[in-house]
Amino acid sequence: MVGDRIFQKTVRHRNTAFSILAKSLTYTLVLEFLLVTLFAVNNNNSNTGTGSGTSVGGMMGDFRVLREALMEPTTVQGMVGQFLKPSFLLLGAGMTVLVTLATVYSMYYSNQKETQTYIQGCLDEDLGDIVAYYQKDVSIVEKQDKDSKANEHKTGQQQQKKKNRSQFWVACLESHPQLVLGCISLDDVAFHSESLLSKHLKQGSPASSFEEPSEFDAELRRLSVHPNYRRLGIAKLLIQTLKDSAKKQGFKRVILTTTIHQSEALVGYIRFGFEREKLVRITEFFTLWYGYLRLNATAKEIEAQKENQALFLREVGLFN
Repeated sequence: MVGDRIFQKTVRHRNTAFSILAKSLTYTLVLEFLLVTLFAVNNNNSNTGTGSGTSVGGMMGDFRVLREALMEPTTVQGMVGQFLKPSFLLLGAGMTVLVTLATVYSMYYSNQKETQTYIQGCLDEDLGDIVAYYQKDVSIVEKQDKDSKANEHKTGQQQQKKKNRSQFWVACLESHPQLVLGCISLDDVAFHSESLLSKHLKQGSPASSFEEPSEFDAELRRLSVHPNYRRLGIAKLLIQTLKDSAKKQGFKRVILTTTIHQSEALVGYIRFGFEREKLVRITEFFTLWYGYLRLNATAKEIEAQKENQALFLREVGLFN
């Protein structure tokens, strides 16, 4: 399943592994500290005779008694001794494993849910009817100027057509055109501004925070290559086709959004010339990478991008 492959890439990513380990050790240390504190304080009170009628629960209810007990040297020594006991070390290891498994399961469940939501969103947005989304122009109606009295008798409506510069390409063999090797799409974001606004509002964001897309920006979407035909230059060929078409149609930038866990795709984008615009952390284990490609970049800008490639890769846990 698609969700399983994305989950595997997410778990194997260096940033994710570090985050899971840090989270598991932190929870384990906190739980162990609480247990050791209760055992040490209880043992100290039993040895000094001050806790003959005091239960652990009652002691926890009296913060002053607990604080004074923790100030005793014998209590601190008892806590250190408890931490070093093999039984507590074994308990800590077991708790770390349990917390790690719980975290990974939570990630898996969340990832499956997000993947299904994403797939359904793709079908609802453009993949459900590719021809209508990428190739169909839209008729718009503009009212004539009615401010002037001289134009009052000419009021009416003028029909115009808004050009859709979006495109969708499929890579296939000439000898076997029915075999799809890969695909890519160019989205005229200015043309689909109403659709983007609707999507923005469905996500719970206010209309005031919506940024009107530029007519000079085209978005790279739906790049995919069949697993059996990867590492043959098909993705590079598709991106170059999109770039040439976008430039010919008057766009100045190609923008894209991906996740830092799509490591192979991200490396390809950066080496092709895409630059990082921003990183947005959606959840603890899910970070989006926003990038752009200048279509009319100068030689100096191209050289600067090449110099920054290593930086772009390192900041998302990858290496050049």
